[in-house]
Amino acid sequence: MLPTAEILISFGIGVLLLYMCNRPIEYLLTRSHPDKFTWTFNDANNNPITYTQSIFFLPDVGVCLMGVVLVLDGIQMIFARSKKFVMFALALTAITTLLNIAALIATFNQAGFQIWNFVAAILGGYIGMYQWTALKQLQQPRQLADS
Repeated sequence: MLPTAEILISFGIGVLLLYMCNRPIEYLLTRSHPDKFTWTFNDANNNPITYTQSIFFLPDVGVCLMGVVLVLDGIQMIFARSKKFVMFALALTAITTLLNIAALIATFNQAGFQIWNFVAAILGGYIGMYQWTALKQLQQPRQLADS
């Protein structure tokens, strides 16, 4: 039986994070036409800088990647039999969680406490534990049920 509520929550929060923090996606999609990237950023001296140089880049990427992780987590719950997919999802979850922790540390002095990166790091820890358990279960030999 599928954990339907968990799947819907994972997909729902993942899509919400991707919608809420769409600057990295917009940046990637407008790389060939930089004039279509609608955000502008300035340094402390009010000089224009690129998005990747701004204080917002690392936190935005962390939250956006956590949205991707949550969507993949929902997919992983549906297709829980694939050991390779669970390993990939676990690796991406670990990298994303570490990225969000790094964003918290790197931006604290300039931008203060980044609540969404904190939430993403907590979610990443929870999802990582779930995926680790799923991976361990997939590594155990299956036992046939008694008829």
